[in-house]
Amino acid sequence: MTPDEWFRIKALIAERTDARWARGKPEAKYLGTSIYRCGRMRDKTGTGRLDPCGGPMSQRGGRYRCEVRQTRGRSVCEGSMTLAGRIDHAVGHAWIDHITALEPDAPVIAEIARRWIAFTDPETQAKKKETQRALEAAQKRVEKLEEDFYVYGKMDEGRFEELSEGQRAVIENATAMVESLASEGEPVLHPDALKEAWEGADMVDKRMLLKCALGAEGITVRPASRQGDPTPILERLEFDWL
Repeated sequence: MTPDEWFRIKALIAERTDARWARGKPEAKYLGTSIYRCGRMRDKTGTGRLDPCGGPMSQRGGRYRCEVRQTRGRSVCEGSMTLAGRIDHAVGHAWIDHITALEPDAPVIAEIARRWIAFTDPETQAKKKETQRALEAAQKRVEKLEEDFYVYGKMDEGRFEELSEGQRAVIENATAMVESLASEGEPVLHPDALKEAWEGADMVDKRMLLKCALGAEGITVRPASRQGDPTPILERLEFDWL
C-alpha cells in the first residue's frame, strides 16, 4: 500500500464515519512528541561522565521541553527547550531534503517501504511472521524426524515416510504463503512520491513518515547557548537517519 493509497482510504473512512460515534486514541497534535530527544549533557551514570540526556521531548505552551526535566527536576537534567513551530518547520524541510536526495533504488528507500507497510497494514505483517514461524517449525520437525530415522533408528521406514510427508506438505503450503504475502505488500516508493505524500499528510501520517526514516535515536535537540540564541535551529539538531 503506497502512501497515496493509504491517504485515500483514510479519507474515505472519515467521510463515512459519524463523528458523534467515533472513538479511539486521540490523534497526535505535534510532529516531534517523543521523536525529539533532549541533547543536554548530564551525568547519567553517577561517574562524572557526561552523556546526552536522550530523554523524550513533549510540547507544552508552544515549546518542546525535555520530559526528564519536567518529571524529575532540574537537578537531574537542565533540559532543552525550543519553539515548536520553528523546529517542526525545520524538521519537515530536512526530511524532504533527505528523502529526495536518495536514489530510488537506495536500500534506505526499501527499508522505509517495509516500515510503511508495517505501520499501515499490521495484520499482513503479523500473518507473515506467523507463517514464517510455522515454516521454520516444520523444517525443524523434518530435521528431527530424519535424525530419529537415519541416526538413531527410532522408527520404521513406513512411519518415517508418513510423518515426513505430512511435514513436507506443511512446508510447501507455508512456503507458498510466505512468497504470496511477500509479493502482495511491497510498494514501490519513489523519493518524489514520498515528498508529495508528506505535503498532503495530516500530522499522524507525517509522524509515521518521519519515524519510517529514523533510527532508534530519533532527533537529538541540543540546547541553545543562551536565551535568544541566533544559531539556526538545524545546526542544533542531530538526525539519526537510517
